Amino acid sequence: RENSQPGEKVPSVVPSTSPNRPVTPGNNLIGSILISQKRKESVLCSLSSQDLETLGPLYEDQYCLSPDIPASEPFGIDPMFLTTSPLYDGRVFSSAFFYNQSELNPTSGSPFGFFASPYDFPVSDDFPFPNSESGVPIYRAYLDGRMTAEHAQRGVSFLQEGKFLTNQTESLSVEIGTFNPQHRAFAWSKATFTFGTGGLIEAEYLVDSFSMADLEADNVEI
Repeated sequence: RENSQPGEKVPSVVPSTSPNRPVTPGNNLIGSILISQKRKESVLCSLSSQDLETLGPLYEDQYCLSPDIPASEPFGIDPMFLTTSPLYDGRVFSSAFFYNQSELNPTSGSPFGFFASPYDFPVSDDFPFPNSESGVPIYRAYLDGRMTAEHAQRGVSFLQEGKFLTNQTESLSVEIGTFNPQHRAFAWSKATFTFGTGGLIEAEYLVDSFSMADLEADNVEI
């Protein structure tokens, strides 16, 4: 919201015409860019009695990532309420106007920036394929392809200023859908970055595509 007073007309953030968003020459973005993050719960590091005797001071109040427990609690901060952020807007003076009490950090009183979305993907006789992300708490952010350059930059700044990536980040994936009008082909691309506990970041890239001819065939199998 960029309004000085409640009740004022909300300015349109969608261009009057859908802009052309080329990802690579000939391939145009469809819809949104999806950014998804999986996180791990943070727990106090555990030590054996022998390690505790020799390394105890190095582990004092140190937290490690749980290998089995995914994080599902809200985190980060809405930078609109962070005075040190370039996104800070002093006109938005009350977080209670935008957030429920459960969406506020009980320690600072500031609104959290990011929330998990554990979507359920039901399996039916018509679509008997389980989804590996069903019920998994995933933190998602969308950059709409219809955004102006200014609003897209503010969206990226929100992720940066709101501290979207932390030491609890397990993996981050970026997904886009594209269409190539010359070859009449759709493509879905996904880049995944996995954050190792030793500091290494591994990257994996996946591309899946199908043509309009697949949709026009008598027996469609996608």
